[in-house]
Amino acid sequence: MLRVEGVVKEFGGLQALSDVSFDVERGEIVGLIGPNGSGKSTLFNVISGFYKPTAGRVIFNGREVQGRNPEEIAAGGLVRTFQLARPFASLTVEENVMLAAPSPGEALARGLFGRSLSWERREDRERAHEVLELVRLWEHRRQLAGSLSYGQSKLLALACALMARPALLLLDEPTAGVNPNLTRIIRDVVERLNIDGMTFLIVEHDMLFVMSLCRRVVVLDHGERIAVGTPQEVQRDPRVVEAYLG
Repeated sequence: MLRVEGVVKEFGGLQALSDVSFDVERGEIVGLIGPNGSGKSTLFNVISGFYKPTAGRVIFNGREVQGRNPEEIAAGGLVRTFQLARPFASLTVEENVMLAAPSPGEALARGLFGRSLSWERREDRERAHEVLELVRLWEHRRQLAGSLSYGQSKLLALACALMARPALLLLDEPTAGVNPNLTRIIRDVVERLNIDGMTFLIVEHDMLFVMSLCRRVVVLDHGERIAVGTPQEVQRDPRVVEAYLG
């Protein structure tokens, strides 16, 4: 489903990514790990269109997407979340999710100016209700997003990403700063969606989460891919132990 081929990303004289290559097969849950500064977020930004690679290719479903804008990439089924969840604090949880529907256009303007979103398409509202129930935020749907806990904001960000019906979902540190109960909810959601056919690439520092959930793991260090394999293989790799697992 996803092929990263020889990706290089330079910022001036700094090389943040150096010849990074790996694949994500349809139906997989793949982890992307490494120490801080290893290039994980930079790679996510390249894959999702926020950065243009200096060299290399990103191929999604047989189509090169490097250099395309994020909206176009997301519309094709490759969707991402971010490390920091930043909902529209003055809108309700449900309104935030409704604004994440594909081609929100007028909905965004109406929402920002405090006008009703009741005109939205019925299928969008039904989808919003479906994802809110999935991430256990249904009972908070009329609550202002700004009043959510940090962990609940992470769940809201996941719900917004799911509105686009992604084929491949990139999760950027979904459990960072989240309590164990909400971490279990996130894990359950990922597992359920994966059973239903969704593919995942996950950046995460919680090794228990990664090693118990992911079928394969890619490891970066100083912008280079130093290992790829099953969780068991990666945990035994001397380079990974030295660079990251300690």
